[in-house]
Amino acid sequence: MKFLNFIKSRRSNRNFTSTEIDEDIINELLSTAAQAPSSKNIQNWYFIVLKNEKKQEITDIVEKELENNFRKDSATCSIKRTCDIMRVAPVLILVFNKSPYLGGEKELLNNPTEDNLLYYNVEIQGVSAAIQNLLLAAHSFDLGSLWIADILFARKEIQKKLDCDYDLVAGVSIGYCDKKDNSIKDRKIDALFL
Repeated sequence: MKFLNFIKSRRSNRNFTSTEIDEDIINELLSTAAQAPSSKNIQNWYFIVLKNEKKQEITDIVEKELENNFRKDSATCSIKRTCDIMRVAPVLILVFNKSPYLGGEKELLNNPTEDNLLYYNVEIQGVSAAIQNLLLAAHSFDLGSLWIADILFARKEIQKKLDCDYDLVAGVSIGYCDKKDNSIKDRKIDALFL
């Protein structure tokens, strides 16, 4: 029962201090993330840990992409807020799909067959399981975390900057919480029992 309460108490954090995180803790987070299940045990996740100037460079890329290519609406405000969060949190972990089945997003776009879509979905599921492990591991160290999809708006530019051929799936900001949300909010359960 304690484990279930632990899972239910995890929150997405958007308020971080700039306090550095010990490298041993970061290594433990990654080790725990890598314990995730994956189809046929392909372990297709790949992590790039960014701190300080490198983290700021990636945040600048996201912000520049936002300014150059997006209209000013609520989505833009959300991405701008995400950039602010990424700047403050001391660690940004980029999570990639090594795409061993499919050969990457380009292959899916160039050859959008049902099989390729299946392979891509299977790969994303493994990477997503690793991200969930990462979030829970951070919570176990009393760290806050935020799963960031907004970063995908600049994925091509980020991959080019990092000289990484893998497909960017998400970013995860991690840090000590400035303000902690301890409220337990009801989550909608959308299920059909047959």
